[in-house]
Amino acid sequence: MNIDYLCEFVTLAETNNFQEAADKLFISQSSLSKHIKAMEKKLEVPLFDRTTRSVKLSNYGRLFLPYAHKIVQLQREYTNVINRRIKKSKDSITIASTSQMFQYSIVEILAQYKQQYFSAVVDTVIQPHKNLKNLLRQHKADFIFTGEPPNEACESDFERILFHSEPLVALLPKNHPLSVSDTICIDNFRDVQLIIQDESSIEYEVFISLCESYGFEPNILTIPIGNALVDFVKKGIGIAIMLEIPAKNVFHPDVSLKVIEPRTVIDVNLLYLKSTKLSPAAKVFLQCVKSFEHK
Repeated sequence: MNIDYLCEFVTLAETNNFQEAADKLFISQSSLSKHIKAMEKKLEVPLFDRTTRSVKLSNYGRLFLPYAHKIVQLQREYTNVINRRIKKSKDSITIASTSQMFQYSIVEILAQYKQQYFSAVVDTVIQPHKNLKNLLRQHKADFIFTGEPPNEACESDFERILFHSEPLVALLPKNHPLSVSDTICIDNFRDVQLIIQDESSIEYEVFISLCESYGFEPNILTIPIGNALVDFVKKGIGIAIMLEIPAKNVFHPDVSLKVIEPRTVIDVNLLYLKSTKLSPAAKVFLQCVKSFEHK
């Protein structure tokens, strides 16, 4: 049975007048009469007793009215819930990244975005590097900020906006023998204690691959907190392998920063799925990223 007809039935039961009910429903009196007759035909009982001057609920109509009220109320409730969800999906975005990606002006972009789209709700998700692209594929995030080595940038299911390109660098004590050169060849790390933030980071993945291409397995100590790397270096525990910008952010006068050779560049990209239709909120965010990119 057409739920709209149920709404019309309830309104007519409240007014007991076809013209008044039709005016409230913004339909013609003839349409209302036609719809009520269709309901009566479906139920095979009269819902109203009609005279030339009045209309009132029949015994069957009074029996049916409480159920019609419940159905109409449920319709209003689920319609409101769906409409709120649609509005939320249009006015919200989810951005995922690793913790260290927030060193790449992401906060500034979010501030600019909120100025332009004040009503938007922004959810940020921190995940290991290896999980980020799956969040996009599973539609659990609208955008991700992630580091990518050159061989990953060929994945065709993503749109990319390049944010930064930077090399792998080494942080080492100033008195370390390797600190005298401007760069450090990867081959010099064969028998050296190395420190990297954690195994899920992009620099870990790229550095391991680079060492393997030179035929050795590096001796790596992983720690979960990136800011602590420089403390390990200052105490002479090892050489830290980092991306350039995070390394500069924790730089200390007692350490040296050296580019690793062969120079291995990692792109910091904003990614989103090509196949996903962007919401209005997501489109505004994308414009903010692009405008920030050209500043």
